[in-house]
Amino acid sequence: MKYICIILLSIMCINSYSQSKSTEEIETLLDKGDAYIEQSDYRNALLCYEQALEFDDHNSSTLLCMGFTHFKLREFEQAIVYLRQCVFFDKNYSYAWSIMGCTYGCLYTKKGNGKYLDTALFCFRRAIDIEPNDADSWYRMGNVYFDKGNHAESIRCYEKAIVIEPNNADFHEQLGIVYADKKDYAQAKLWFQKSISLNSNNVTAWCEMAVCHVLQNNKTGAIQCFKKALDIDVSKYMAWYFVQIELNKKYKDIPEIEQCFNKALEIGTEELKKKNEEIKKQ
Repeated sequence: MKYICIILLSIMCINSYSQSKSTEEIETLLDKGDAYIEQSDYRNALLCYEQALEFDDHNSSTLLCMGFTHFKLREFEQAIVYLRQCVFFDKNYSYAWSIMGCTYGCLYTKKGNGKYLDTALFCFRRAIDIEPNDADSWYRMGNVYFDKGNHAESIRCYEKAIVIEPNNADFHEQLGIVYADKKDYAQAKLWFQKSISLNSNNVTAWCEMAVCHVLQNNKTGAIQCFKKALDIDVSKYMAWYFVQIELNKKYKDIPEIEQCFNKALEIGTEELKKKNEEIKKQ
């Protein structure tokens, strides 16, 4: 009996050592993969995470890393596979639920199927149920409601995110975008101004506020905002685009408009050039 106990104890020690060794290997590979992520080298990151899965294919952290990396590569269907596995093994992994919500949101953008928005909402609600003070999940859920055309709920979500993180310029900017979409330009500008007060280099907030000025027939305010956006980052082709398109709708006496239009096409993306062709056909 004594010898049986010794043998059992030895087996337990070996198993414990083996598990400890596997855990060390997984952590090393995850750290290595994370380093690749920081360099935006997603393919090599995947190789590290795949090796980590060979040690333990139920490890929720590894599954999350796989899902997140496929998400960054815009391989959304593959991302969903790993994220679903992640929350299967750890149903309280709030960040995994949130990333899965983002992934379904991107699938909606890619395929236009409204069911993806409903699934995204489910994921964000699950993340918030687990972690009520997750400002990013509130913000992302607000984005989904905005895509669904539900201004009231999107505003509620953004306001909740702002309560949690009052100094986040992006949250304030997005709230301004909702009010602009509601055609409440005065309220929209207040939120854009708040965003800019938190981050004076927020180019998109300056551009969005300029558009509000245009729609309120405030030529001077619009030009000031557009010029500020260009002063911050002249490479932001959207600023040039807004100058040409938005101002040209109301003010045809600005000599810089054609210059801005040409600059937009010069430094813009293929998407911008395609949009320009569509405008010409109108």
